[in-house]
Amino acid sequence: MIMVQILISGWEIPLIIKLVIVIGGVTAVLLVIYEFAVRYTWIGAILNGRKFRVSPPPLPIEKQEV
Repeated sequence: MIMVQILISGWEIPLIIKLVIVIGGVTAVLLVIYEFAVRYTWIGAILNGRKFRVSPPPLPIEKQEV
């Protein structure tokens, strides 16, 4: 997070916009990392208990009139 703050510190935009960019960007990156590097791995099992990926339900088959 500090690296992102340093990168945008020179930008000539209002402080509140910088804050939103930093918080939103860092949150998005951390959620992606959590999903792929923690949630379904041994780390996630230790932290939250074992999780399994749920496959989506099959699409319904439409009836065709003959």
